Amino acid sequence: EKAKTEPALAAGSVPAEEQAKPHFVIQFLDLDSLAPARTLRVDSIVDLEGTSTGYANFIHKGDLWLLRFGPTPEQRQNIARVRSRCIPEVFYPSNQSLVIGRCSLATNDYSVTGFTVSGRRLWRQRWNQYRYYPAISRSADSSRFGVSTLRLAAAPGSPAPAGDDADRNHGLEQEVQILDTASGNPVETIAMSAPVLNGQNFSLSPDGRQLA
Repeated sequence: EKAKTEPALAAGSVPAEEQAKPHFVIQFLDLDSLAPARTLRVDSIVDLEGTSTGYANFIHKGDLWLLRFGPTPEQRQNIARVRSRCIPEVFYPSNQSLVIGRCSLATNDYSVTGFTVSGRRLWRQRWNQYRYYPAISRSADSSRFGVSTLRLAAAPGSPAPAGDDADRNHGLEQEVQILDTASGNPVETIAMSAPVLNGQNFSLSPDGRQLA
């Protein structure tokens, strides 16, 4: 499924005192038919990703972040508390699982942890550098997923790319990892020679065994 935010046009269903306020609806659409599967009412435009069972949001105080997940604000449950000096990222390997990415408080490491949408921890990985713009491709059976990330190309003490390469790559490297959904074990890792800034330049076969 995918989500989109649109203005709510059915003013007759809104109490008179609320009609002066802007309202929006979030629609979850079936990827194949684009038929609405779920509709949520919100008071502002939001950038939202989720699954057929709900979506996530964070509450934070300082560097402590609480991730909640559920189909509506009233039904969201606490999933995990993490410490991060950057805003954590959430992405979805399957309809029943999510991954939280966060920055270490003391180093440049970036940690990712897989959870079920009910809050059971599945696995954890540590990457040696902060990653940008994670993009996901899933196999049809949800057994594997690919995650594409961007990172700064020049490590401390290394020469930076020069000339046309520097302009074309924007000083970034793209890496695609194929992971087992249940265990988080890496199946394959590929470094892309010409990164795509939105990261979505790959896909998995239905069984997750081939990458294109």
